[in-house]
Amino acid sequence: MKTEQKQTIEAELQQKKDLKAKHPGILSIRELIESDIPPIEYLIDDFLMKGGLTYVVGPSASFKTGILLEAVLCGAAKKKFLDTPIKKPFKTLWIDEENRAVNLKNRVTQLIAGNPDLKIDDLDNKVFFSITKGFQFVSAHINILTELIHDFEPDLVVIDSIARCLPGSERDEKDVNKILQYIKPLMNKRNVSFAIIHHTRKDSAEHLDDVAGSRDFGAMADDVFLVKQVKKTKDYKRFRLKSVKARNSIGNKDINFKVSGKDKLNVDYVGTTSESVHKDKQKFIDCKDEIKTWIEAQPDITEYKTKDFLKAFEKKYGERNVFRALGYLKKEKVLKCPKKGTYEVVC
Repeated sequence: MKTEQKQTIEAELQQKKDLKAKHPGILSIRELIESDIPPIEYLIDDFLMKGGLTYVVGPSASFKTGILLEAVLCGAAKKKFLDTPIKKPFKTLWIDEENRAVNLKNRVTQLIAGNPDLKIDDLDNKVFFSITKGFQFVSAHINILTELIHDFEPDLVVIDSIARCLPGSERDEKDVNKILQYIKPLMNKRNVSFAIIHHTRKDSAEHLDDVAGSRDFGAMADDVFLVKQVKKTKDYKRFRLKSVKARNSIGNKDINFKVSGKDKLNVDYVGTTSESVHKDKQKFIDCKDEIKTWIEAQPDITEYKTKDFLKAFEKKYGERNVFRALGYLKKEKVLKCPKKGTYEVVC
């Protein structure tokens, strides 16, 4: 190597060393990529990031506490949560300033009774509760929280709800920023995940801007999920868990689940929104095809009443799908409707 080239390389290396000394902590792109920073992990894939901050937000009575409790219980027992397998069991410290002990006991008991995969022996010493102890995001209480994390070694800390634990105003950016200032050292040093329950501005839960208070709630989080009731029947309630922020991915799928029972609360995965739309469409198509086959199997009958179709197909497909199917059979000129409540077979 020529002397001039060698001198140039040495000068560049020295310049890099000088910059590193002057600005410690600054990484080049190569240093960042080749660093020993561990990869992103999840306690529950695409839901609870390990060492991250997740907000679960919804209107009143939207089952936001319930669905997070279900996640915690499944996580402790290493059982599937809403169709997502738990790779490794995790411990939780649940700080509750929203519910009384009697309400929390009732809800936990209902969820365990409703999920045959959950056994109390699998949960003991993996889920701990601090109930109405007056926890606030102030330095003295954060010191107590730090001791609790040291002694119980949880993987996840749940705060229910932020409205009860924030001493300032949820609309004030400075007050909201204190949340991250207090928990970030715990997230970084102990790799503890935080999940915080919050409410929406109104009954709707569709967008990140629907999160009540300062926009810094959404800005500080790794993931934000909105929970909303989308259907209610006499037998069950159906909810949607919608991802409105996913810092480490393009975006997660919206998950639909239903809750049924009383003494035993069954939380059942229904599917993603796109899966549900496809399933509903397929159900209507199947209903239409089955009605057509049924008609063809009875060539001597040329006239039907609406109640005939409902009696034969409502239980299997639902009233809505039966009427949709009849509407399409009219368009396909299989049936005609000369008067309300009467259908004639087109020859």
